[in-house]
Amino acid sequence: MTQPLTARWAAGETTFGVWGTLDSAFAAELIAAEGPDYLCLDQQHGIIGLDTAVAMLQAVHGSATAPVVRVPNHDPALIGQALDIGAAGVIVPMVGTPEEAEALVRAFRYQPHGVRSYGPARAALTLGGTPRTGLSDVACILMLETAGALEHVEAIAALDGVDALFVGPADLSLALGFDAAPAWGEPALDDALARVVAACREHGIVAGIQCGDGASARRHQALGFRMITVATDASVLARAVRDELAAARSA
Repeated sequence: MTQPLTARWAAGETTFGVWGTLDSAFAAELIAAEGPDYLCLDQQHGIIGLDTAVAMLQAVHGSATAPVVRVPNHDPALIGQALDIGAAGVIVPMVGTPEEAEALVRAFRYQPHGVRSYGPARAALTLGGTPRTGLSDVACILMLETAGALEHVEAIAALDGVDALFVGPADLSLALGFDAAPAWGEPALDDALARVVAACREHGIVAGIQCGDGASARRHQALGFRMITVATDASVLARAVRDELAAARSA
């Protein structure tokens, strides 16, 4: 099969997605039915375990939505596990140096170019191919969330095997001295985002970012981001319930 993310990025397209934190295959199925370009299963800050992640990937399979997994840390075994269960891409958090990034790229690759162990399990059914074809056509997405990452963004973007650099605006705002709520509009954050986009453009990879709504997503697309999360499942659910309760209780 054609890798749904990297093929679209190579064509110059922007991908809009949803962040999944709820441990529910039905929620994943509902989201995929609405047609986002990707659904990220968050195993770092979400409540999604391995068994539920497999069920959620199965619920998304066959839709136009590419399944992505955010692993909790830099453990190569967890990256390999996410790929083996059928993730089209893996997002790795808190990448701070080129050395860390280079080691992470190797976790995505089979020998002799990396350290990924062969055992595709479910990925053999969904991605198909061999270690030299389809199974290796997965998106390596590294998160930039620290002052160190910003300092080294050009070197990280230049590494062979990195497909996208994804900004975590809450942690990056904290690193720049602001509150955890993204400091949209602050010159320091604006300059940081522009630097990330410029580095990605220079090296032919994609700049990504987490946004809380569609309007913010459109603004960041205009800045040059091309992998953009437009909503988080738990936030959407809470907001919808809050709005309907307010409407019902209004005098």
